[in-house]
Amino acid sequence: MRRRTGLASAAAGAGVAVFGGLGWLVGSEATGALDVAISTGLQQAENALLATSMQAISALGAPPLGLPLLIGVPALLWRFGHRLAGPFALLGAVGATLGAAALKQLWRRPRPTDEVVTIFGEAPAGTSFPSGHTLLYVTFFGFLLYWSWTFLRPGRLRTVVVWSCALLIGLIGVSRVYLGHHWASDVLASYALGFAGLLVLIRLYALTRQALTPAALPTPAP
Repeated sequence: MRRRTGLASAAAGAGVAVFGGLGWLVGSEATGALDVAISTGLQQAENALLATSMQAISALGAPPLGLPLLIGVPALLWRFGHRLAGPFALLGAVGATLGAAALKQLWRRPRPTDEVVTIFGEAPAGTSFPSGHTLLYVTFFGFLLYWSWTFLRPGRLRTVVVWSCALLIGLIGVSRVYLGHHWASDVLASYALGFAGLLVLIRLYALTRQALTPAALPTPAP
């Protein structure tokens, strides 16, 4: 147990370090040329279905779909007896959202413009670094993936939830860059920080479960 905890702490520290390093490079304007090259190269794959798919993936992290999802999933977990998993899933979503908002105020990096890349849909407001969508998806859907794999019984439901969460996490970064809403360095930094935050969230969840009496623990769904 101590070894596992040590590895998780080291991995979380590495994620924070990677985020800090990328943040320093972004602040020094050292990633500009590479970011533009990645964005323009990715957008060369022009396809209406691809664009629609990328917009659908990002839509889950913003109104009008985002808020019902981020509140509804924890509420369902609570409703079906998972009284600890629901609040922790909500904690992950709120923490990622507030954290991204605070960090954006520190960097104030301008978003991509239509003079450099193609912007699909309405251009988002605010600043670019880090990617709030990516940070949210890694933390929120990452916790749901962990919890489903650990506490749901093997079966179709667990398979669907795990693979859906994994795909959303993996594709949200591509989506944000492809849509012209973020630079690649924005999403890479958010993946690193989100991974660190997810490990901390999972550790807090495990410690809280251990502190509860067996009678208070939720029973895994069939």
